[in-house]
Amino acid sequence: MKSIVLAMLSTVLLVGCNDSFQTTGATGGNPSVASAPAEYLNKAAKEQKRAVKTADIAAMNKALESFYVQEGRFPKDLMELVEKNYLPRLPVLPDKAEWDYDTNAGVVGVLKN
Repeated sequence: MKSIVLAMLSTVLLVGCNDSFQTTGATGGNPSVASAPAEYLNKAAKEQKRAVKTADIAAMNKALESFYVQEGRFPKDLMELVEKNYLPRLPVLPDKAEWDYDTNAGVVGVLKN
């Protein structure tokens, strides 16, 4: 009886250890255990940048709303938010990006170049 159980167990282990089984990572290739931390950190860094950009856009729009409530109009440009102390400074954007400000609607976004 023990030999049958051992034979079944070793068969399951051998089938489960098939070398042809491969997974694909975020890059679409065959990741190794050594590259997994680097892939994780790269993805975490990208997500952190996206979160910061989202928070910056929300802060800018909130400052625009406050400006409109206090002044009765939207600012002529974004620097007016800094000049009138609605923001301490304009948030810094990543490379080759710039603020997209609609003076009529009072909405700000980010343009990628």
